[in-house]
Amino acid sequence: MTVRPYNSEGDYSAAVEETFAKFRHGRDRSYSLESHRWAGMNHIEAQVLDRVALLYPDTFWALDSFYEGHQAYLERKIARFDREIQFYVAYLTYIDRCQGRGLSFCIPQVSQTSKQIGGPRRF
Repeated sequence: MTVRPYNSEGDYSAAVEETFAKFRHGRDRSYSLESHRWAGMNHIEAQVLDRVALLYPDTFWALDSFYEGHQAYLERKIARFDREIQFYVAYLTYIDRCQGRGLSFCIPQVSQTSKQIGGPRRF
C-alpha cells in the first residue's frame, strides 16, 4: 500500500472496499500487521493513518500535543454521566425496537430485603 499527499484525486472508496473485501470477517488467516492501535479503526485504517502521520509529522505532533495538554478538560463526573446516558438512550432505543416488533419487555423488581422472584413491571 502506498500513501501519498492528496492531489485532487477522485473518491476511490468503492475500489478500496472491493480490493479489501477478502480480508473481511469469516476468514481464518490473519493479515494483521504491527501498527498503532487507533480507537475505532481496523488494522488497515490504522496503517493508512500511520502513513499519513509520516507524511505530515508537524500536524500530527501538534494534534498529539493538543491531546496531551487537554486530557483533563472534562470533569470526571460529567464524563461518566456522558457514557452512562449514551448507554441508557441506546437501551431505550433497543427496547422500543423490540416493542415495535410486537415483543413484550419488562423490568424486574429488585429488592434489598427479599430474594423472592416476583412479577415484573411492564413498560
